[in-house]
Amino acid sequence: MRKVKAQQGIFTQPKAAWLEEARATARHLLQEREWITAESVVALCPLPRYLHRNSIGGIFQHSDFQVMGYTFAKRPSSNGRMIRKWGLRNPPEPRKWKTPVEADSGD
Repeated sequence: MRKVKAQQGIFTQPKAAWLEEARATARHLLQEREWITAESVVALCPLPRYLHRNSIGGIFQHSDFQVMGYTFAKRPSSNGRMIRKWGLRNPPEPRKWKTPVEADSGD
């Protein structure tokens, strides 16, 4: 039994590193968009070959993210199934850019 646990630990560190990189990518994408899917994250941060595809589900298992609804998958291998849309739990306030008229008014 100990040998099995030791072998499982081989991929724990690389998986955690990939998940952190994928979460950082997701946070970056959510600065520009209202919601994203796991497909959009994996497109920019591909899953390493040595990790199982179910590892993708761990990207949004963090308190920073919340479900925003559902959409249809775009990848052909997904056969158009329903997947979750994710957003930030506490999104940053959008910047209010002043127009030249507002800037001149002194407000």
